[in-house]
Amino acid sequence: MVFLIDESLITFLKCLPVIAGNKDGSVDAVLGGEIGILIDPDNVDGISSAIIKILKGDVEKRLLDAAYLRQRVIEEFGFEKFMKRLKETIEKITWGIWLKKL
Repeated sequence: MVFLIDESLITFLKCLPVIAGNKDGSVDAVLGGEIGILIDPDNVDGISSAIIKILKGDVEKRLLDAAYLRQRVIEEFGFEKFMKRLKETIEKITWGIWLKKL
């Protein structure tokens, strides 16, 4: 899986804790809950509870630590990581093509 996230997301993460649904690709974007709160998107009570917790500051400290969030996003989704994943993907593809020729 290859991700490339631009500066707008990094800027956004510096401002607010993120709430993400636990049923789709959002799980990957918040690193399985490490940099955001995962909720069941079909559970209105769960969504409102997550919002209230954020507003009260009653969440894990790392979710309110802008420097930590920014660093994790850069580590996992920044350009260097993207280039590494792209290189690995290209190598797998070319290795597979080479093996088929044997």
